[in-house]
Amino acid sequence: MAPGQRPTPAHRKAARTASGGSRAGSGADWEGHPRPRGRQERCRGRAIARTRRCAGGGPVGEGSPLGAMPRIYPAPTSTHPQLTPRWLRDDESWASSLTWRISRQLLQICFAAWQNCIEPSSEESWASATEWQRCRDRLKWHFVAWSLAFRCRKCRGEGAPAEEASHDLHAAGDRADSPAGDFGPAAAAEVSGAAPPFDEDSWAFAPPVSRQVTGDDSILGPDGDRYEVFYPRAHAKRVPAAGTRLASASRSSHAGRPRTATAEDYIGTIVSSMHSAVAARYPARSQLFNEVRNAAIEALGKGFERMAMVGSAALQIDTPASDIDAVAFTRSGHGSVETLRRIAEVLVAHDPTLGVHVIEYTRVPVLVVRTADGSLSLDLSVNQTLPEKHVLWFQSQRELSLAGVQYSPCPAEHGLEVEVLRCVKWWLWQRHVPASKEGGYPALVWTLMALHALRCSLFVDVDATSVACLEDRSAPCSCNRRLLGALAAFFDRFSGCKSRSGTIVFAGDMCSEFRPTSQQAAEKQHSIWPSLSVLDPALVTQSADEPDLSAELAPRISPATQLLYAFELHRAARLSSRALDSLVPGGRGRDADEGGVQALRDLFRERDRSLNSLPTAPATERPRAAMLLRGSRLELGALVRAVPRPGWTAPFYHRRDLESDLFVSLYDVDEATGVVRQREGEDAEVRFSPHDFVALAALSAARGSGSLALEADDLERWMKMRDILQERCGDVERSLVEDHTCLGQRSQRQTARKLGCHPGKRDTRLP
Repeated sequence: MAPGQRPTPAHRKAARTASGGSRAGSGADWEGHPRPRGRQERCRGRAIARTRRCAGGGPVGEGSPLGAMPRIYPAPTSTHPQLTPRWLRDDESWASSLTWRISRQLLQICFAAWQNCIEPSSEESWASATEWQRCRDRLKWHFVAWSLAFRCRKCRGEGAPAEEASHDLHAAGDRADSPAGDFGPAAAAEVSGAAPPFDEDSWAFAPPVSRQVTGDDSILGPDGDRYEVFYPRAHAKRVPAAGTRLASASRSSHAGRPRTATAEDYIGTIVSSMHSAVAARYPARSQLFNEVRNAAIEALGKGFERMAMVGSAALQIDTPASDIDAVAFTRSGHGSVETLRRIAEVLVAHDPTLGVHVIEYTRVPVLVVRTADGSLSLDLSVNQTLPEKHVLWFQSQRELSLAGVQYSPCPAEHGLEVEVLRCVKWWLWQRHVPASKEGGYPALVWTLMALHALRCSLFVDVDATSVACLEDRSAPCSCNRRLLGALAAFFDRFSGCKSRSGTIVFAGDMCSEFRPTSQQAAEKQHSIWPSLSVLDPALVTQSADEPDLSAELAPRISPATQLLYAFELHRAARLSSRALDSLVPGGRGRDADEGGVQALRDLFRERDRSLNSLPTAPATERPRAAMLLRGSRLELGALVRAVPRPGWTAPFYHRRDLESDLFVSLYDVDEATGVVRQREGEDAEVRFSPHDFVALAALSAARGSGSLALEADDLERWMKMRDILQERCGDVERSLVEDHTCLGQRSQRQTARKLGCHPGKRDTRLP
């Protein structure tokens, strides 16, 4: 809508004459019906758009409340791909254009009756909100089926049907960014030919793509909500991609009032973007899973029992970067490695483009299967019952019970716990926090820590101006704000050290308990990171008073890894608190909103993955330095040479490795400028181990000199880590670990005498 242009009332839209045009929301559709120009920005002088629903709509027409609406049930069609090569011309099919036109006309009448209705209507009336909602869902499903059928036709190399070819349906899937652009021919055939549900309340049958379709125009309904409108046009040039969102149309924005996005808008955008990306991968994920399962059936024959999806994908808390975890259960007596090899041979024979690799020399052998483009991978193990027990336990929880269904629920259908867990996993991935294979915590430990923090925290929305959010706890603004508060509570709970050491126990079905370490044991600990113990809820079978301590999930991590964890959680707590503070009533304003959004951008900003891992073959394309923990002192130096322990073949060093040797030339750092200079004297070259490794830092040429300097982000990291060490350690020198680095030096001898161990030997005790 042009600036200053007054929106035409919705009930007069149908009487307008239309002019041509290819832009969304202008011109006429291919049946000659007028399309409203621009976005409808008000509803008879009232209503605030509290939400932007992704659903079907139609041009508003004149009408009045009518009698009971007749039900239309299109006839089912075959779901077998080989039985649908004739384009599904049946006009009673869900995928036919006639069904789409009929449902669209019915929707016009329902919307007009609903909008012009003055008195409340019964749920069976054309003018009822219930019937309008049903029509919206029905229209959206028809549009998706019709689009996917067109996509299926084109993927088979067949032209469009004669009666529809003249319309040049660009909106029906012939472009890569169309609603069906991410789905292959097999998925298109299966979806477009599916039989409709006969239960009026069974609209969850619709596949995940129907929840991601974005229309080409928006209208404002009498309830103050925005709805998407679909127009099959004769000369459409571009259709918004599935799941796209406009920054100016946030879920909590006021209609017709331009304003700056807030932190709660931005966290909602992150959640929606993750959901869209995961839903787009759903067909490819299912295809890869089925391909591996079919190979297992063929390779094992009668020895194959079943195959189950486990991990975050099974719980639907996966992120766009998550892989698939699966377990194959067998009846045969073959070993795990032999079974995986047989499955790998069948996979390679069926599809040579797949990347197949059996990892044998691990505690649990794994078959890794990657797609040709490397965008998706599946990790298969054999006869591992514990991962499936974890899935069953998580599904037994109240909000997580929605997970594991056969379609991808939209963010509104997820509970708060699911969204918090997904955001925490995304933060771990973006920051590349060391995982279990590198010597850190497993993903399951972080998941249980977040679940415990959520259950032990109470977040109160103190914004008295958001009356709608307080009255409706399911409103997007309230959900997003509670999500921000839950994330801030998680980061704050585990960023501290004092009174944080203890055991997390999940007792019963819905309860979690933290049992702090005794005061005497806590006084003996001078650790950077809390000494956490997380018991496996799937294995704790004893009473809550006497849990099974053999079910420990959290491994002992090195002090250097503790320092990295402490820094990342301190940083996350600071940024999430800043984003939450920008939403308080006293802090309102453009600067506060922009500051909150920027804080969330920084919170989820991706860090170079290679900087948190120590490779066995250091990269030479750009200079880097290593941050290492030397007792209670943080050191920076260049890696001169490394001697891995015998038998170590991985491309990176393990963070709990005390046997490999790292020879490092130390630097002195000018904290004002970041310039590094090589240290002279007896500390010029020192021996460390991967146990002392914290992170790598990028170096660049300093301005005005030929010296090297730390980049801004790494200089800030260096200074913050030193502050953490000073705060945590105080005057206690080298109480974290024995100094393994400077053999023959006086400082090492003092430390060795203090710890009561021989100065010439490494102390393999973990703190």
